[in-house]
Amino acid sequence: AQGHVRRRRRLAQIRHTGSVLHFGRHFGWIAPDAAIDHPEAWKHNWRVYVNLKDVSSGEPLWGGARVSFFAYCDGDGIGAEEVLLEDGEADVEMSGAKSEEKKPNVFLRPTARRPAAAGKGGAGGGPA
Repeated sequence: AQGHVRRRRRLAQIRHTGSVLHFGRHFGWIAPDAAIDHPEAWKHNWRVYVNLKDVSSGEPLWGGARVSFFAYCDGDGIGAEEVLLEDGEADVEMSGAKSEEKKPNVFLRPTARRPAAAGKGGAGGGPA
């Protein structure tokens, strides 16, 4: 048995863009640049789910990466499929050659923190 598999329905034949908020070993969350107009969009704090299987390159993403994707719904919110890195993102992050200072390969180290919007403090969350 494969467990529960949700039926996907692509919302439109247009690509959306956004920034990866967090990516673990096999999945993560994207903050879309523009709100997705769909009754399930509010689920998961308006974030878009992305699974490694839906990343066209097959390589893990990283927090802050710019991506484009087709949105789908599956009864549990909005997901991203056919996810592509925006032009130049892969070269900058993977080679480190375009960076002035050497920094660790971020995409190999899953982030452990939740995005600020999902953290404590509720709405507003500004400095006290």
